[in-house]
Amino acid sequence: MAFANASEWKPSKFVAGTLALFLNAFAFLYVNKIKWFWFYLVIAMSVAVTSMGNYDQPLLQSITHNGYLSIGLALVCICHSVYLAHHYRQEQRKWFARWYAVLMIVVGIFGLIAIIRLFIVAPFQIPSSAMAPTLTPGSHVLVSKIGFANKTSFNVEMYRTVQSTELTRGDIIVFRYPVEPDIFYIKRVIGLPGETIRYQNKQVSVKPACESEEKLCDEFKPMALTSIPEHALSHPPLLIYQENLGQLKHNIAINTQRDIPAQFYYSQPGTSSTEWKVPAKHYFVMGDSRDNSRDSRFWGFVSEQEIVGRVVYSW
Repeated sequence: MAFANASEWKPSKFVAGTLALFLNAFAFLYVNKIKWFWFYLVIAMSVAVTSMGNYDQPLLQSITHNGYLSIGLALVCICHSVYLAHHYRQEQRKWFARWYAVLMIVVGIFGLIAIIRLFIVAPFQIPSSAMAPTLTPGSHVLVSKIGFANKTSFNVEMYRTVQSTELTRGDIIVFRYPVEPDIFYIKRVIGLPGETIRYQNKQVSVKPACESEEKLCDEFKPMALTSIPEHALSHPPLLIYQENLGQLKHNIAINTQRDIPAQFYYSQPGTSSTEWKVPAKHYFVMGDSRDNSRDSRFWGFVSEQEIVGRVVYSW
């Protein structure tokens, strides 16, 4: 059986269109057009960034969040790659101008991305208003995964290890919801291992860890709240306060017309209904929207083994 040499090769329009449908810019490697590949790759990255933004105009929000830009890009890539394949002129065939070479490149790139998301950093989207006013629904966060125990890539848990990064009070973390591990939660660290947390009259108080019975242990210290009236919202009736957690100050939202009875809180043996002692290798977390957050007050503590990472950037 005789094979056509490189000078007689011509890309298949069907293969070009199929690659463009699923891989967009990578189809232009197959049709031997490296410059067009980089051009469409930059556009694809721009579309991805644009789709993660929040926009005030409903039409713009719909276009960017419903995938219309991605669909449009795929159609353009299909038409352009098929056109180039149909009008292909004989030229030196590069090593990447083979369908299997394209697939190998794609596998290598996505493998690298998976490794980065597993060990280094990954983006997450905020699904609810539980972290308002700090993080609003639809906004995105970048989570550092270095030193945390729950190794997850593309929302799939790969394995668990030992946490080597220390958390401080006020850090925002992403973790697997202890009640339903398939769900990711994002909350703020309020209580560290060994501390006792009290939540009364919509204010957090912290009692430091005290293991020794020979010395006098410190009592509860309320976390200072400073009213920010210019940021208050009337619908719903929310008051905005700046909470001082010691090393960090941040804003919280309090609903003045909602009072959650202590009987709905998580009951820990040996403590009162509004107090919780944080076990070793666990954390007590809360949402910044204090009356609109299902957090440690209701289901208990977050184990180090459930923590995916710490938020380092938001937009």
